Amino acid sequence: MNVAYLYERLGIAIEDVYFLEPDPEPGEEGPERGVRVEVRLIENQPLSGSRYSAYPIAIRTAIWRADLFGSVAAGPGARDRMHYHPLMAGDEPGERQFEPAIRADPLGWIATEIEQIEKIVAAKVPDVTPYRRDLAEIRRQAPLIVGSIEQMMEQVHRMELAAEPG
Repeated sequence: MNVAYLYERLGIAIEDVYFLEPDPEPGEEGPERGVRVEVRLIENQPLSGSRYSAYPIAIRTAIWRADLFGSVAAGPGARDRMHYHPLMAGDEPGERQFEPAIRADPLGWIATEIEQIEKIVAAKVPDVTPYRRDLAEIRRQAPLIVGSIEQMMEQVHRMELAAEPG
């Protein structure tokens, strides 16, 4: 399942993920599942029809990612693989960053990150001025966004989402 909060220039994408790392680090063997949260750049496209037609919206480059994952072996609700990627280049994530605060309180941690959305965007965008309205709206809607993440995490824990492929 995918849920997206789209603003003029920024978006928050939330999805359930079942993932098997083909070349795992020690201690990261075996599949993992959970909820992925990304901050993405949005690009409004020109109208494709009349002035009344819906305009296409392109959800573009991911500039930040949090993976609220647990190993499948540890069972539903596991937090052993939760990490984030503060550095992303061309949609490719940098190294996983494990932080104890993520595992201790994933929703509290993600709420804090969303409240500090400007620092995430400023790390990737030279001038945040064109993003000011989006940044303010994302902060204002942080409880709604975190609520969506929480709901999806609950569905993953109940084994309704992030199922093994096939």
